[in-house]
Formats: sequence, C-alpha cells, structure tokens
Amino acid sequence: MAASKSARRWLPAAWLPTVCLFSAAVLLPVPSIADDGPLAGMFAWAEPHTHSAIDVPSAPIVTRYRTPLNRPRRLVLNSVGTVHVADWGAGTIVQIDAEGQSRFLADGLDEPAGLAFDQAENLYVVTHAGGMTRQGRVIRIDPEGNQSVVAEGLTGLTDIVVDPAGDLYVASFEENRILRIATDGTVSTVIDDVAAPTALAMDKGGSLFVASSDDGTILRLGPGEALPVVFVRGLLVPSDIVFDARGHLIVASYGETGLMWIDSRGTSNPFAIVPKGTIGIAFDREGNLLFANWDEHYLTRVVTHLSIPCPHCGKPVPLRLVPRTRKPSPPVEAESDEPVI
Repeated sequence: MAASKSARRWLPAAWLPTVCLFSAAVLLPVPSIADDGPLAGMFAWAEPHTHSAIDVPSAPIVTRYRTPLNRPRRLVLNSVGTVHVADWGAGTIVQIDAEGQSRFLADGLDEPAGLAFDQAENLYVVTHAGGMTRQGRVIRIDPEGNQSVVAEGLTGLTDIVVDPAGDLYVASFEENRILRIATDGTVSTVIDDVAAPTALAMDKGGSLFVASSDDGTILRLGPGEALPVVFVRGLLVPSDIVFDARGHLIVASYGETGLMWIDSRGTSNPFAIVPKGTIGIAFDREGNLLFANWDEHYLTRVVTHLSIPCPHCGKPVPLRLVPRTRKPSPPVEAESDEPVI
C-alpha cells in the first residue's frame, strides 16, 4: 500500500543573515563551506556562533495523510520518525515514512489497541479482541518484522508502555486493572479497581500514569509505590495520554475537541483545538503533533517546529511557528515552560 501526503500550504520566505527560501516540504540546500568546499574562504569573517530558536509569525502547517485507515486507535513513532498506527477496525499495523509512503507491518490482528517501542526498537502491540475473556494478547514485532507472542489469555487490552528495564505495563479495560509483564513472562497486577482504563504513559522518572475513561481521571503511580493517587480530575472520556519532549503530559479526550496539557500540580490547561473524534496522539522528534481521528478515519500532522540549514555552517537552525497575533520574541537560549502549538 502506498500513499502520499496531501497538498500543503507553503511557508513564506524568511530572512536570515542571507536569504533562505523554505517550506514545509522543501529546504533549499546550502553549499558546503568546509575547508575544501566550493565556498572555502568566502565566510572566513564568520565568528563561531550558536543557533538559538527563531520565532516565525505563521499559522501551523497542517497536513492530512492520504493513507486509508478504518478505525485508527493509537500511534507511536520509532527512533527515526516512522509513524506506526494501530488500526483497530482493519486489524492492521500501518507504517508511514517521512515521505508519507505507507505499508502494512502486520495484519490479521484482533482489534489492535495499544503500541509501544522498547529501547531495542521492538514494537509491542496489545489486542482488545472484542473484550472477550482471555482472548487478548501482547505481540512483539522485532525490527525485521518477525512476530512473537509475549503474553496471551488476557482480557480487553487497550494500551501498553515499556519501562527502561523492559517490563511491560498493559491496561485491561474489561477487568479494570493494570498488569505488569516482567521480562521473564510473569504477569502481576499493579493497579486494581481502575474504571475502564484507556491509556497509559510513563514519565522519565518511572511514574506510571493511567487514564480512566469512566471516571474522567488520570491516576499516577510512582516508582515503589503500592497505591496510585488521582493526578487529574474532570476529564470527558480521556482516550490517550502522552508526554511531549519537554515533559508535559498531553491529554486527548474523545468526547471533546480540545487537547489539554497538565502541569506538575495536576492542573489542566488548554493546549490545542482538534476535530471531534480525535482519539490518539503522538509527537515527532521535532515536537510536532500528530493525531488520529476515529470518526473520520484519518491521520494528521501539525507542524509548529522545523529547521533550515545555517548559511554559514550548514547546521540546522530551529524555527518555531507562532501565531501571527503574537509579537515574535527575539532569539533566546531557553524557551518558556508553556508549550506552543
């Protein structure tokens, strides 16, 4: 299966020390100025320099992928930025590369619902299997595409995360609990009596976060703790939770049209407006948002971070697209704590 990205809007030309024309799809190459390159000596005057992020007044660049999907439920990216989509309705895992070309990584799965990569680039998939008792499975797909069953006989699985030690945590929607699958295959319950868990996330400190769709809450279980605490309340059918590159917890709620970001105190803040039916979210390496829409069967990327090559040294200069109503701030070494989308 192959698909390409839909037509996209061009980003206006921008001035740097020399003029560089750029767009969402094309970055004009800068000739080498290495010691033996064709421009050697032309920029001998240039002093050593750093590249601070530059704010560019512009709307985000929104691209909808043309990859046909049935009921996309979850998405993750690997270390090189390839998107992996769990298509619940089609029973497939779809890969989409940087050029928008797609292919099936796996098919014949019984309602694939959750995805996670480990440090060795193995992809783990959990299946919901209609919520039927003991029909859910955890499947591992290695980097060569070979599949193996890690655990089976589970019920109504909806999501999975992997900790740094390689242990798996899976959500059982039908049994209202969170399970841990150790590297030796041992299965144990780590959180019991959580109402309809739909999504899992783990922060860099090893705390586990669990979204409850029935209660509209997010629970947090710290390392070594026996009982979780309520971290966030008042959500409407939370369907996915992920951390962005700066450590903000981002929440998608299937019953709403807004994404929220949660601060360290558990306070909800508006993050982005998305179409109704958005159910799964992820971020690429640059910090751009991707989201899957269950109702309309599509995947979208929202570009707010990109880069162009420096005309002096060729290294990437980070750009951040900010609303035109906001006055661009001068380049700074550190960004504010509030996420920008």
